[in-house]
Amino acid sequence: MKKGSYYFVIQFPIPWPVTKNCVIIKSPVDSTELIISTTPKGNLEVLINENTEDEIRFSSQPIIFQNYFVILTVFWSDNKISLRINETYIGPVELVTPVLVEGFNNGRQENFPTDIGLVSWLDAKAIDQCRVWMEWRILEYGNPIAQPGPNRRLKSVQEQTEELSKVLEPLKYFLQQLKTGNNVFLTSLLPILRSLLFWPDRKSKNYKPLLLRIGALKKLPLPVYALHTTKNYDRPDFLNIGYIEYKNNIPSIYKSVRTPQLMDFQEWLHTELIFKPQEPIVLGKNPFRVKDLIFEAANTIGTAHYDPDIPIPIDYLKNSFINEREFFTEFIINISSITLALSKYVLDYNNDS
Repeated sequence: MKKGSYYFVIQFPIPWPVTKNCVIIKSPVDSTELIISTTPKGNLEVLINENTEDEIRFSSQPIIFQNYFVILTVFWSDNKISLRINETYIGPVELVTPVLVEGFNNGRQENFPTDIGLVSWLDAKAIDQCRVWMEWRILEYGNPIAQPGPNRRLKSVQEQTEELSKVLEPLKYFLQQLKTGNNVFLTSLLPILRSLLFWPDRKSKNYKPLLLRIGALKKLPLPVYALHTTKNYDRPDFLNIGYIEYKNNIPSIYKSVRTPQLMDFQEWLHTELIFKPQEPIVLGKNPFRVKDLIFEAANTIGTAHYDPDIPIPIDYLKNSFINEREFFTEFIINISSITLALSKYVLDYNNDS
């Protein structure tokens, strides 16, 4: 069995323990498949299967959670598996005494937010925390272009605002369909997200994403709550040896213990989604970021294009399952929900108020 490791930020099922056995993670790691399931007794079952021939298993002692949103790390080599949740090593099933997994605090006292449920754009710190990206948007998109191209005319701000309002209808419809399990609508949703959110690293007249553009014209922040996920940000040393890392840093417009940090939506879109230590997964010259996921997905598996090949990171996510649902689809559902909420906020905002 080839040596490997896996790191994931995940929320365990509530209530816990579960009422029946269920798979919470199923993911390929190169030629290896990793499956983690739960039992009604509060144990975790880990199966690592290499090329469908060589497999190793690990059954854990019962687990009690102080906080269900945790960092899960699995290490394996030869015929041995080690399991760690936050800073707690989890013993084998022979240890019948449950182990308590405490909240992850990296050696510091937890400071839980007191304003749980606060809507991001009502946060008094929204402008300050979003200032860098807000000023970038205003510089890039806040002023009308001087001259249109040949045989073209400039759209008024009202026209562009109406376009944003109109595109929310199919966005909302496709999102509702995905939430009910009609995944056939995923390919129609991806090009809409690209048109609203994707911007290139180099200036291009062909990409002026509509939500970012209207936000710039109204000089607004686009605040969300999430976690900072840069590689060296507030992370213990043991995570630096992880072979595959899933950030699973799902943002929210509502403040919570899980998403305590306020940032601009563009900052979150610019964060890396997957990386290997010392060797980021790249497309071109850049690490694979959330905005790249949107762009590449729309161009390869969305109705904008159906390419004969697919980027490895997207293929990886499409073959990974969290709580028995495809991670890629769940991720797109979340991005769409945030996009819909922020778009409504931007449209409803009156600069004269």
